[in-house]
Formats: sequence, C-alpha cells, structure tokens
Amino acid sequence: MRIWRIVFANLKYSKRQHLGTSLGAALASMILVGALTVGDSVRATLSYQALERIGKITHLFISEDGYFHADLANRMQAGWKGNESAQFAPVLMTQGTLASPDGKVRASGVQVLGIDDRFFDFAKDPSQAPDLEQQNFWVSPDLAHELGVKAGTRMILRVEEPSLFSRDAPLSGERDARFVSWNRPFGGVLNSSQLGKFSLRASMEPVRTLFAPLSLLQEDMFVNFDPVEERTDFANLLLVLTNESENILEENMERVWTLSDAGLEIKKLQSDDTWSLRTRSVFLSDSIVNRAEEINPNLQGEFTYLVNAIRKPVRGQDLNTSMIPYSMVCGVDSGVEGLFSADWKDDQIALNQWAANDLNLSLGDQVAWSITPLENAENYCKAHIHLRLEKYCRCLKKLILGKRAIGLQGSRA
Repeated sequence: MRIWRIVFANLKYSKRQHLGTSLGAALASMILVGALTVGDSVRATLSYQALERIGKITHLFISEDGYFHADLANRMQAGWKGNESAQFAPVLMTQGTLASPDGKVRASGVQVLGIDDRFFDFAKDPSQAPDLEQQNFWVSPDLAHELGVKAGTRMILRVEEPSLFSRDAPLSGERDARFVSWNRPFGGVLNSSQLGKFSLRASMEPVRTLFAPLSLLQEDMFVNFDPVEERTDFANLLLVLTNESENILEENMERVWTLSDAGLEIKKLQSDDTWSLRTRSVFLSDSIVNRAEEINPNLQGEFTYLVNAIRKPVRGQDLNTSMIPYSMVCGVDSGVEGLFSADWKDDQIALNQWAANDLNLSLGDQVAWSITPLENAENYCKAHIHLRLEKYCRCLKKLILGKRAIGLQGSRA
C-alpha cells in the first residue's frame, strides 16, 4: 500500500478529529492576526497623536530652577555652532482659568501657553500661523468644543502670579495667591497643523490649551518677580528643532547660559576676598550647591529662617514672659572662622548681645525657640527647640547696604 493511500485513509477515518483541529488552528490564527492588527492600529494612533502634540520639536529645555530669560533663544540662535542648523522658540507655560464675562462659560485647569511667532516654525504648516499682534486668545480644538463660543467673543483669562517662595511658608508674608487677569477677544481655533494640540502630557485625555502672545503674559505676570533688574522677559520652556546630538546642544547651551538665567547673582561682601552666591528663589537648590562645591570645595553655606519666638524658659511662670517675637536664626558651618569653634555642639547656640540682655540670659542658660516647619506651614504647626547659650556675638553698629551686603541672602534648603 502506497504512503499517500494510507494518509488519505487516515484522514477519511478520523475526519471529525482532523476537522476540529483545523478549525481550532484557524480560529487561533484569526485571533493572533486580529490582535496584531489592533496593536499596530493603537500604536499608530498613539504615534500620530504624539506627533500632533509635539510637531517638529526634536528637543526641549526645561528649567529646573524656575524661569529663565526668554532672550536665551536669541543667544542660542546667534551663537549656534554645529554641522546642522537649529531653530529655537521660548514658551511660557502655566495653568489658568478661562471664562466669559457673565460667568456662563467657564473652563478651569486650562494649559496656558505664551508664544511668539517662532512657535509656529515647529508646526506642520507655519503659513497658517495667526497674527499674534492682535493680542487675542486662541484655543485648541478640544477646548473650543468645550467652550462653544464664536470668534470675537470676549473672554477672561486668570492665572496665578509666579512666586519665588511657597505661599504656605511663613517667610512668604501672604496666605492667599495673587492672580493676574486679561479680558481679550477670542481669536479662534488652532488646528493640529498649527500645533494647536501642543502638549507634553502622555495622556489620552483631551488637550485643553489656550494660546496667548508671550509679551502679553510676561508684562503682567512678572511685574514683581525680579525686583533687582526689574525684567519681565521670562519663559520656562525652550523648543528646539535640529538634527544635532544632545551633546552638541548642551555645549551650545553652556556657552550662552548665564547666572541670571538661573536666577543667581554673585555679590562681594564686606570682608576682603569674600563673595556670596545668591538666588532670587530664596533657597539654593541642591544641584546648584553641588555644582558650586565642585568649583570650590571650601564654600560655606548658610541657612536663615524665621523664628516665631525666642524665650528664656522659666519653670512655674508664663511662657510668654521674657520673649522676643519674630526673629531670624542663621545656621552656619562650625568651621566658619571667628564664629564657632571646631568642637561646637548641636545643642549650643550663640546670640547677639542685644538679645541676651533683653532676655536676661547668661552663658550656660537654656534658650527656647519655636519655628514653623515648611512642610507644616499650612497647618500652623510649630516645633519647639531647646538649646544652651554658649557664646555672645558682637552687634554691628552699622549695616552696610547695597552691593556690599553682610551675610548670605540665598541659603541652601
């Protein structure tokens, strides 16, 4: 008997079993093909949405320490060195609330972008860019659908004014946030080809974005942000379009980045050859401190904080007696020349002569003071600390202001 005859005889005899096996294999193949097709479709959809949101942007600079000067884009463009060309655009990104004057239309938690004409160089079709000189508001398609208003309708935008310090902290001087408002016409909708769906969030949620001229937001948001130079040209995003590597970008950034962009300044102190590194953000971040210590390992840091009360604890008497309210305490390294000895202990404190006399303190007496920790400031919690007076500090008769200041104003957190 030939082999093929045996095979066909077997198939005929066990046709039901073979039919079931064939149908199972076909069903499994259909499921696998369907899953692969759906997966490719979802992947393609996500990729398409991501490209809609970022346009032609290849790189993005975000300042970890707050805001930088918007002319950083101009400096990067003018001093660019690389084999490939590059384009830059500053962006101011924040959150806000958009509403109609009568309050019937309202959208909260809106992403607000301050842009200039360079922003549309990263869009698919830059020729469709709106005229930003009209000082109007433009919105994304999703936000336009939510608002349901027509072009020309007056809308009120409200955003929180940037602060250098947490408003919940005791040093901030205020509990309520300050807001800035604009009443401008609704200019229309920016579609995806105009980068109207710009977003940095990897989410399937609708993109609710409002676009406004960069200069319009800067002039009102940063009025009190830089009291020293009185500049308002700040941004917190820098868009980049280039085929160069990240190393080339970082090299170009290092050439044009300044201390002012990071909110830092160096001031000469009263002592000879002594300088202080200060920040407009009150506290120096760890990254800045670590970088400064790499340059000069002999740096000395200071931490200055508000004390609610300094008192001399007396048993059986009212705790509010012999008290100095709202003073400043400064923590320094034990190695500071002329202030603390190398064997200075953590439970010891030094007061100036005026404070010691006011509290009637002698060396060796206990000193109690209370502070409000930053993390508990909003709950008005206080921490009480008891230390031992070990040293008197001489009071300065004259405090020199201006460029020759005494002490560090920017401290490490």
